[in-house]
Amino acid sequence: MLTDDFRINHRFPLEIKKSLIKRGAPMSAFSPTNFDIDSYVVRITSDIQGLNTRTISIDRQLSKLSNINSNPLSNYILIISSYPSDNLAKYLALSLMYKGYYVHSERKRTQRYARKVQIPPLWHRVYNSFKNVLVEERQNPCMLVMSNVVNDSTQLKFEKLRDLLDMYEDIPRIIVTSGFIDPVSFSAKLNITSTANIYLGPQDRIRSL
Repeated sequence: MLTDDFRINHRFPLEIKKSLIKRGAPMSAFSPTNFDIDSYVVRITSDIQGLNTRTISIDRQLSKLSNINSNPLSNYILIISSYPSDNLAKYLALSLMYKGYYVHSERKRTQRYARKVQIPPLWHRVYNSFKNVLVEERQNPCMLVMSNVVNDSTQLKFEKLRDLLDMYEDIPRIIVTSGFIDPVSFSAKLNITSTANIYLGPQDRIRSL
């Protein structure tokens, strides 16, 4: 889970962990230790050809993250990028997936929400094959987390990711990526506009506001 003060805690009850794995969450997304995610956020400075340089401060990123954590099932596109690997991005995405899972479970208790027949959050790993299961066999999750697409992935993977973003436009969508590309540059590569962006790096990086 992700607490209000941005602390990651993945010590879930066994049945919850099994449920998240059943919904597609990879084992590598479960953090072995508790830690404060805000100490890993770095400033975003994107330099995209033909566009003005865009800077997003650490405080701005955390403000957006706080809003999403408070209302995880609102409609948004969140891009989380981390370097040198996607581990930190996965840890944060799993925390938000759990929050969505919890809110979904609470909402199911009401008859009005039950009629929507939405299923719990789903984690989908995009593979380099022509088959796009979630497009060909549309499901109805309350949240979709997508991973395994990085800066140097194939054009096919990017096209499949765009298809998923478009088909599931009415639910929260979280993209997990890495490869030394900030979330704003990644959204430009996808030709989309993201709602929120989080950029995570190692603790020994230079932080500046």
